[in-house]
Amino acid sequence: MASWRAGVLLVALAVAGCSTGPHHGGVTVGVSPVQEGGPLEALSGEGSLTVPSPGGGQLTATYTFGTVVCSEDADADIVIDRVSYQSSPVLPTTEDSETSKPSIGTWLRQVPPPSSPGALDNTPVGSVEGGAEGLPGEVAPIGDGYPVPVEHTCHGYSAPDRTWPITELLTVVTADSRGGIATKTVIEYHEGNNRYTRTIDWKVGVCGTRAPHGLGCGHPH
Repeated sequence: MASWRAGVLLVALAVAGCSTGPHHGGVTVGVSPVQEGGPLEALSGEGSLTVPSPGGGQLTATYTFGTVVCSEDADADIVIDRVSYQSSPVLPTTEDSETSKPSIGTWLRQVPPPSSPGALDNTPVGSVEGGAEGLPGEVAPIGDGYPVPVEHTCHGYSAPDRTWPITELLTVVTADSRGGIATKTVIEYHEGNNRYTRTIDWKVGVCGTRAPHGLGCGHPH
């Protein structure tokens, strides 16, 4: 945990201390316009992944959803700057993965290698009940002003001899009976002076009375 957080802080300080060039008429010289796509890949599912609304007397439920992020270019120096969401109903953002209030937050996890060859004890999550910080590996929140690097390539990700650790983007949703679905995830990042966004349309979250219809969520009549 300590080493990962230290790395996050060092990257943040490095970015804060760098000059991207002079400004002319509101335009930063030497920095390219934002492009969609780029070398960052998000290996998400298709469609949606939802869980039931809180029950059994619970006022809220918290679930963590994972998406593997990697680079399609082994030489790319990728740094994630910000992650934002479109959600329904709208959820405020948080960096507290154990909050009991409806919210949505983002963490980055370095998934450690399995305890033994072929073991499945340390794998990327689809969805898991609870916050991010209890998962194995180094976990750190992604917040404005705390850029984080993505250092692993997508090549060989599914191979048995893949390189560890795996980098995983974690979306933590806490919702009450109204539910909360992240309908779109937007990753803002840069590689050198090139700026990009990577949009993920995979919908994840907790069902409820205000959640969008479909997506595996039933609604009371």
